[in-house]
Amino acid sequence: MSNGAGWVLCLVLLSASAHADSSIIGWFRSLEPWTGVAWEYDDTYIEECLPCHFPYQPGLLPERSWRALMAPEALLNHFGEALTMDEARRAHIVAYLVRNAADHATFPVSEKIAASLSKEQTPLRITETRYFRRKHHPIPPALISDNPKVARFSNCSACHNEAIDGNYDDATVSIPGYGRWTW
Repeated sequence: MSNGAGWVLCLVLLSASAHADSSIIGWFRSLEPWTGVAWEYDDTYIEECLPCHFPYQPGLLPERSWRALMAPEALLNHFGEALTMDEARRAHIVAYLVRNAADHATFPVSEKIAASLSKEQTPLRITETRYFRRKHHPIPPALISDNPKVARFSNCSACHNEAIDGNYDDATVSIPGYGRWTW
C-alpha cells in the first residue's frame, strides 16, 4: 500500500469511528460478510467462566437458555460443579448473555440457532440445538469422543480454529489427528 493510500485509509477509519453509532469493529464487520457469532466478551464473564471452560459466545443459545443456566439454583449444579459468585456479578453476566443471546443477535449463526428452536425449547447445552446437531451430524463420533484432543462436541476450539473469535465457518475446521474436515 502506498503512503498516500495508507493515509487515506487512516482518515476513513478515523472518520468512520468518529461518526459511527457502533464500534470500529462493527464498522469493519459491515465491510465484509461475517459468518459467525459476536465475539465481544465481557470481562466479568471471562473472569468467572474461562477458568473452567471455553467462553461460549452468548449468540450460541437463546435468552431463555442463558437465564435457565445462570439462575441461582442452577448454579448449585452447573454441569456437575457448584458455582458461587456474588449476586451483582451473576446479574451482570446474565445481562450480558441476554443482551447478546441468539434470539437477539443479528449474526448468521446466531440467527440460525434461534430459528432452529421452537419457543418451548430451552436447551441447556449448545449441542442440544437442532442447528448444532444438523451441522455436526456427518462427523463420525469416533473422531470426537475417541479423540483425546477433542473428547466431546462441546470442546469447540479443539476443531474450530477461530472459535474464540466467534468464527465457526466450515473453512476453519480441522479435527486433531484427522485434519481438515470437509462436508
